[in-house]
Amino acid sequence: MPFENFDETVLANEKLSLEIPEETVNLPTMPAVKLPTMPEDISLDTVYIVDGKQFTDKTEAERYQKRRQDEVAEKIVKQLPQSHDNKTILYEIWSQRDGKKQCHERHTNAQKAYERMGKVTNYFPDKLWIDQVTITENADGTVDLDRQLIYCHKFKGK
Repeated sequence: MPFENFDETVLANEKLSLEIPEETVNLPTMPAVKLPTMPEDISLDTVYIVDGKQFTDKTEAERYQKRRQDEVAEKIVKQLPQSHDNKTILYEIWSQRDGKKQCHERHTNAQKAYERMGKVTNYFPDKLWIDQVTITENADGTVDLDRQLIYCHKFKGK
């Protein structure tokens, strides 16, 4: 018999356990890692930035944007010359798309031309601009035309 000290009665009366004590297992030691936790008081806010100024309310941001656009338009209009007795000044709204130019409207008032500029076309042109056309009636009955670009907006990616 290969096992001389083997007692069959002890083996039959004892319950065999398949548990392995932790001391016998060689686990690699890993440093304790603290998992990040989500703070309970986190919030997500929408912020609207107009001309470098922050707003939390969309309507306030829109009002400020409209007011700034009106101020810029007013400055542009104040810089433009007005009509004189022997001169007529017109403001033409032009667009260009795929190399084709089109005059959409003519106005005698620069403010009106600037306000109508974004409403004259239902497609996205490469650029929109306003020309100031000065028609001068000379003393000898001839007419001179002078065309000058006063405002131009080129669209991104064009």
